[in-house]
Amino acid sequence: YIVQHTWNIVLPMRVQGMVLTGYTLWVAGPPDYVDEEETFSRLAQRENEVLKKLAEQDAALNGERGALLRAVNTADGRMIREMNLPALPVWDGLIAANGRLYMATQTGAVVCLSSN
Repeated sequence: YIVQHTWNIVLPMRVQGMVLTGYTLWVAGPPDYVDEEETFSRLAQRENEVLKKLAEQDAALNGERGALLRAVNTADGRMIREMNLPALPVWDGLIAANGRLYMATQTGAVVCLSSN
């Protein structure tokens, strides 16, 4: 399939893996807690609260907050489904085959998800 879209959405995650299945784009990665531009501005103003947000983001990037897996409709960018997963995917660690979604994790496991 060729994905042609006119939508633009911001995902609440740092995408580390994605795979296209028909008209659904699956994306996975750690949660994203900070807006970089806002954070930079707040750091420049020496706000202490921003340091807590940065620590939370650091924990997420280190895998301490698990991962998000989101299914997105390629036609309009609408979220179809989202779920929390216990571990981060490895870089480019998603694949789809025979109606199943597989994710290789940074913990060394392979997760298999199926609609059955």
